[in-house]
Amino acid sequence: MNKLTKENFNKAKDYIFTEGRALEREMFKFHFEKGSSRSVLNELARYQNCDGGFGNALEPDLRTPLSSALATSIALREMVKIGISDQNDILKNTVSYLLISLDQDKWRWIIAPIGRENSPHAPWWGAEDVVGAFRGCIANPTAEITGYLLNYKDLIPKGIIESLLGRLESYLDEATSSTSNFEMHDLMCYLALYHSKGLKDSTSEKFKPILVSQAKRIVDTEKEKWIEYGARPLWFCDSPNSMLYPHFEKSIQINLDFEIESQNENGSWSPFWSWEDYNSKDWPIAQKDWSSHLTLRNLFLFKNYGRLEE
Repeated sequence: MNKLTKENFNKAKDYIFTEGRALEREMFKFHFEKGSSRSVLNELARYQNCDGGFGNALEPDLRTPLSSALATSIALREMVKIGISDQNDILKNTVSYLLISLDQDKWRWIIAPIGRENSPHAPWWGAEDVVGAFRGCIANPTAEITGYLLNYKDLIPKGIIESLLGRLESYLDEATSSTSNFEMHDLMCYLALYHSKGLKDSTSEKFKPILVSQAKRIVDTEKEKWIEYGARPLWFCDSPNSMLYPHFEKSIQINLDFEIESQNENGSWSPFWSWEDYNSKDWPIAQKDWSSHLTLRNLFLFKNYGRLEE
């Protein structure tokens, strides 16, 4: 079993601290050096707008300054990870934005805002009909956001969480009845919901067999497919505690070896996708932001799976 050597761990750390975003630097300090959650939150707040939502290229492929459900879900995910209290004003403003922007007719958040096309973006964010492109935005991002909001139920008006969960349960049945209606990002969002500590056992038990079945269809277990953008096992199982781990244990261990071997000479990991042909001017900026994120993410994975040399 390969482990990331101390030397290569330090290379990764050096990359984050010299080339990475300030957000990843503070997150590294928090998760590896007992750093301050307040410092992480302060960096997250730099991406927050006056309406409480997040934008400003927090998601590197969507570089609009406008608030989006996508960027806000990322911010909320990190707040959950560092244990931010529901009494925190930044968190309260985030929840307020999500409540205002929630489409209560169809119980969903539209993933990206009108006007996003006026800022640099990956081609998939240029779709005129973003709702259609993301299959109604029920799974992605609504399932994921709902999972994070379950940690802050006291801030949510009565009935909203129940209505969201009801829609998500019915959608899962609808979408998985056809293999063309449920893809890797949908699966990731539902797994975020499934792993939420606030989800009732009865609901998670309904979801489990469907998600396992879809994962067996979606996840790429062959190493040859990991060269390009695709459903790598580790994107669905970030620790041995992940629900899907027993179903993909062998391929996860191979994927960990693959990631360790894929580290760049400068200590980073690069995105395994590109939109350079679409926008050669702005892609290098997004690529660098992604390298910052992916380098830290891989260090988390190696830590979770005991793949860091002591």
